[in-house]
Amino acid sequence: MKVTVKAVFNSSKDNWESFGNNRYLLKVISYEDVGAKNVIIAHISRYLGVPPSKIAFLGKDMRENWLFEIL
Repeated sequence: MKVTVKAVFNSSKDNWESFGNNRYLLKVISYEDVGAKNVIIAHISRYLGVPPSKIAFLGKDMRENWLFEIL
């Protein structure tokens, strides 16, 4: 299953919103840095109930959405 996440960093609070078809908006308090991928994976893991080891990062699309695959 492929998951698309639009991540908004430096938000006032953590928030997770679903738009259907495995598309999500994630607002996180932290800044975007080298550990951003792991922050997003942790949120996906918590929200979907999947172990982080089963989530693979595929890259970003042209709209800067983060693409993941649940193995």
